[in-house]
Amino acid sequence: MFHSKTKYLVLILVLLILPTLNLWTATIDSFFSSDSGVGKQNSPLNNNSDAVSESALNRGEVFRADFSDQKIPFNVLPVTKKDDVAIIADKNILNIKGPATLIGKEFLPVIPDNIYQMTIVLRAYETEKGSVEPVLFAGFATYDENKTLQTAAPGTHRYFLSVGKIKTDTEQLEDGWLKISGLITGTANDRFSFREGSRYAKPVMILNQQRPDSLTDIRLVSVVVIKGDFTLD
Repeated sequence: MFHSKTKYLVLILVLLILPTLNLWTATIDSFFSSDSGVGKQNSPLNNNSDAVSESALNRGEVFRADFSDQKIPFNVLPVTKKDDVAIIADKNILNIKGPATLIGKEFLPVIPDNIYQMTIVLRAYETEKGSVEPVLFAGFATYDENKTLQTAAPGTHRYFLSVGKIKTDTEQLEDGWLKISGLITGTANDRFSFREGSRYAKPVMILNQQRPDSLTDIRLVSVVVIKGDFTLD
């Protein structure tokens, strides 16, 4: 008889406790699945706003063109009206013949206090007229909050990665490929800094300038955000 009463008491306690446990479970699940900023959060990359938050930019790579899908995320123009340009995207490589300006199709939101590293992997070919040294102007075209192009001196664009002939101490990879990197940060009147009021940027490159017979391959263009103190060379 005693054991029978014990069973009934245990059953009653279980029935009283279970609803409380379910309520707590639902509360905890709701807390961690909410968008309140605790637990699971909305990614700022999932919205359609032109502006991307600083936390999103700090995640690393914010632009990449490796031509793996044969798409070209650049507008391609001749350097002058007299120049002829031919481009082909094939086998993860973009081939450019003649003087060409490449500028990104999409605006990249920028925070000038961040440090941005741009990297390009390219190679130049010998032509019928002999060996041609690779010539590259590369960096950012900068824009204000209204997405208006900024052109205040020095230079039309901020060529922080390369200006003219590629340096002889550039990192050499296999099969003649060269890897070039450069940094930009802050606001100042030099090519290693953003202009005052810069809010957007587009990667920009000028290849084969004044060399109509030059051939250049590009297999990577990348922009990465870096945070931390550093000194530009």
